[in-house]
This record gives sequence, C-alpha cells and structure tokens, in this order.
Amino acid sequence: ILNILIKALECQICTMPLPDYPIPELDVTLQEASRVLQLTLNPDQYQRYETALLQQKDALQEVQEQLKKRISGRENWGTEEFKKQLLSWCDPLPNSNAVPSVLPSSKLKGEFAQIERATALLWAAAKLYNAFTTLRGHRGLYDAWINFTLQLSLRQTLGDAATSLIMVTPTHMRHFKHGR
Repeated sequence: ILNILIKALECQICTMPLPDYPIPELDVTLQEASRVLQLTLNPDQYQRYETALLQQKDALQEVQEQLKKRISGRENWGTEEFKKQLLSWCDPLPNSNAVPSVLPSSKLKGEFAQIERATALLWAAAKLYNAFTTLRGHRGLYDAWINFTLQLSLRQTLGDAATSLIMVTPTHMRHFKHGR
C-alpha cells in the first residue's frame, strides 16, 4: 500500500505544472544592481556606472520589452535560459574535484574545440576511475593518490601560496573520496 501511495504521489508531482516565472521589472533590477555596486565599487567607479546607466536607460528599456515579448506565455523560462547558456559555454565546469586537476581549462579554438574538450574530459575521468580501481587494493597507495589529487585541485583553485597553508587530513580525504 505504501508503494502505491508513493507512486501516486510521484505521478501527481510530475504532472503538476510549474507556475510562470515572473519577468523582473527593470527598475527593481537596476535599483538592486545599484545598491550592490554602490557597496562594492569605489565612488569614482560608481559615478561612472550611474552615468553609463543614464545614457543607456532607453536601450535597456527596449531590451526589457524584447525579453517580455520573447518569453511571454512560457513556463519556467529562467531554467530554460540557464540551461541554454550553460550548454553554450566552451569550457563547462566538471562536477568532480578530481577532473580539473588532470585536465586544466582549455585553450582550444576552432570548430571542433568543444568535441576535443569533451573527449579529453571523458578520457581523464576514465583514467581516474581506472587508477582508483587499480589502487583500491593498496590502501596506502590509494590514500596517497587521493591526497595528491586533492592537493592538485586545491592548488589549481586557490593557488600555490594558499595550498601551503592547508593540511589535508584523513577526514578531508574521506570526504573527498565520497564527493562531499
């Protein structure tokens, strides 16, 4: 009975339509951007921002109207746009900490750059997986490999100076191995 209830609930959740994602008002967006930029920019830079904003106000309003026309009547347009933009990036970020340590960001250019990048990422992931399965029988070697990979990822993320201040402990390695 519990399984039947769970399946009925899952089906009901899957068929529930998402509410339309509202199109943000331009004035509200610009006020929030101005508030944040006033806190982060120095007074000179903020003044240049406000001057440029005043000069571009009509163009921004026109773009806002085009956005409203383009997405009117579409549900969850924010997610669609996010996915489209994410998939159009040339160097997407892998969701593993280990892969960037094997394959740094690409400098590839040209028609097949994205395919070459994807191929290299797949190869790097397969190489890591193969190395881990080979090393699993040798606990010390396996931990050393995890430690090395974590240190390399930290170095690429934080830089050499910061990694000298970080000590990788067995607890860190355990979390790293389990993707936390």
